[in-house]
Amino acid sequence: MSTALENMTKKQLQALVLEQEKKFHATKQEVLAAQKKIQEKENQIQVITKEKESLLMKLQEMLEKFSSMKFELSQLKRLIFGSKRERFISGAEDGQMSLPFDIEPVSQEENSVTTKEKVSSFERQKRKNHPGRLTLPDHLPVEEIIIEPEEDVTGLKCIGHEVTDELEYQQAILKINRYKRPKYAREDNQGVICGELPSRPIDKGIAGPGLLSHILVSKYVYHLPFYRQSQRFKTEHQIDIPRSTMGGWQGSTANLLHLLHEEQKRLVLGQGYLQVDETPIQVLDPKKKGKTHRGYYWVVRPVKSPIIIASV
Repeated sequence: MSTALENMTKKQLQALVLEQEKKFHATKQEVLAAQKKIQEKENQIQVITKEKESLLMKLQEMLEKFSSMKFELSQLKRLIFGSKRERFISGAEDGQMSLPFDIEPVSQEENSVTTKEKVSSFERQKRKNHPGRLTLPDHLPVEEIIIEPEEDVTGLKCIGHEVTDELEYQQAILKINRYKRPKYAREDNQGVICGELPSRPIDKGIAGPGLLSHILVSKYVYHLPFYRQSQRFKTEHQIDIPRSTMGGWQGSTANLLHLLHEEQKRLVLGQGYLQVDETPIQVLDPKKKGKTHRGYYWVVRPVKSPIIIASV
């Protein structure tokens, strides 16, 4: 570049300087125009911002006015359409709630006399007698506890007793029925004699009929699930009966009731008019862990009989 400028003449250099000055002035004008446009845009933004703030203030005022009008409207509706104790309609407007008769004003003396008459005719309601202490039923067993005086009563005559009844609760107990069957050898080594075991609900099971009935009644009558019964056995009797074991006992007991269920089913379905209710429930899928499928619970009730059967 410097070599090219050195080879230029004076006129060429002057022309080049003039051309560069023109470009500089043109660029300067463009910069000034751009600054002017930027200033105009900033002014427009300020105007829009002010308009926005003004509109927001108007919107806030309108919302407050709307809220006030809404509250007034609700009060008017309550006064007009509400219950009698909430209504208030002035009788001075349009002669409402007033009778078209001339009523003479009553003097204060008459008012006082009337008031006295009303008070004198008032009768206080008698207080009902307290029903008293709860009467204990006669079918409960009674355990008598004799409490002798601390003083020496030798030679004194007993003239009666002061009796005080107290209702007490005795916790249910678990016990072990241990069947011991003596074994006897026959003469001449002809075999052994042993007593027969009584009939049991679950063959080779450790649960007796009282325990089974208690578990099933607690579940189906008092809605106590197996895991809570297991916790209760641990707390009250210090014995661990897993809920899986209770589930097995439940299935075995249900098998004993199968014939009774079939007879009940025959009696119900033999009626002429039946009512059926279908309720969908989610049932755990034994083949897929954590999955469920849609199941149905049907309750069948004959109209002319109190017997009800249910199936899943």
